[in-house]
Amino acid sequence: MCGRYLLTHSAADIVAFFRAIPAPAEYASGGNISPTQQIVVVTGGDEPRLTTMRWGMTPPWSGTRNSGRPIINARSETVTQKPMFRDLLPTHRCIVPASGYYEWPRNRPPRSTPFEIAFDDGNLMAMAALWTNAPTSDGQSTSCVIITTAPAPEIAEIHDRMPALLPQAAVEIWLDQKTSVPDAVALLRPWQYDRLTATDNTRRSLSKAESGENRAGVSQQLDLWEDL
Repeated sequence: MCGRYLLTHSAADIVAFFRAIPAPAEYASGGNISPTQQIVVVTGGDEPRLTTMRWGMTPPWSGTRNSGRPIINARSETVTQKPMFRDLLPTHRCIVPASGYYEWPRNRPPRSTPFEIAFDDGNLMAMAALWTNAPTSDGQSTSCVIITTAPAPEIAEIHDRMPALLPQAAVEIWLDQKTSVPDAVALLRPWQYDRLTATDNTRRSLSKAESGENRAGVSQQLDLWEDL
């Protein structure tokens, strides 16, 4: 799954990479972005636009807006089958920009430190995502989930999932509402382009302040969030 990520590129970098219209809004940035924060998201339309959304959708089976854990990831293999996501695929595709993401190895105990996974050239990542206007547990109306897929070969020894990353040439195709659902889903495959590097963060301790909000440090294993 993808449960924490980092965004250290500047707003100008994001605008240039996605050729997007900037949004006059603050968003979570830095080295410790976690679920339920307001994150920067790229949406489609006539031209890409930057906006903010809450990371994590409230599941419809939670009963009330104030119960149930948010769903933060959607599995690419079943995204066309799950009622929560399949109706979003035609018109509610988006992208979450990232400088990298964190993953906890399966052979490490809970609350251990993660690997930091990024491109070896330092380029931005474009994580495929879906958004909705359904109410969330804290009253926010617009939220998103990051889509995950099978891992690239260099990541497989760390974890059996990774974010569905899009090459820059596929960004416009994913965001374009004229792209059919089958063609869009075909883009959600294990990464095979720019080389990924995994840095062991055993000696790195991220502070709460690094995320801009009072959040648990990145060394805290995620056991409060779900994927679907």
